[in-house]
Amino acid sequence: MKLTATVKGLAPLLANIARLRGASAPEESLETLKAAAEPIHALAVSFAPYDVHDRDGIHLRDHIIIAERETDEGFVAVDVGTDRQAPHGHLLELGTVKMAARPFLRPAFDVGQADGLVILKRRIWESVMRAIRS
Repeated sequence: MKLTATVKGLAPLLANIARLRGASAPEESLETLKAAAEPIHALAVSFAPYDVHDRDGIHLRDHIIIAERETDEGFVAVDVGTDRQAPHGHLLELGTVKMAARPFLRPAFDVGQADGLVILKRRIWESVMRAIRS
């Protein structure tokens, strides 16, 4: 038995899909990811251990950043973590044999991920709608 189907309107559909693929430039994607990471960043800063009596030292919360990177597959990505001026961040997050963990990044992710996803969805939707209107 042979089945034949004719699809009308496929060419405009494929053209629109191609246009949407180009709608989000890498710079826009990076800004979208940074915006989505901001709630997690803000919570990590607020959760980070802080010594109010040490006014001149390096404070972990001042060195929590949103860093951009490219994945092995060539996609843009962002990470929330500490910069090189606070190399002890992982020790506080995970603990050591001599010190209990004082996590700040994982709790920030757990609490902030829902807000980050709302921002991500909104920004992606806005990008798609701009592409459709153009």
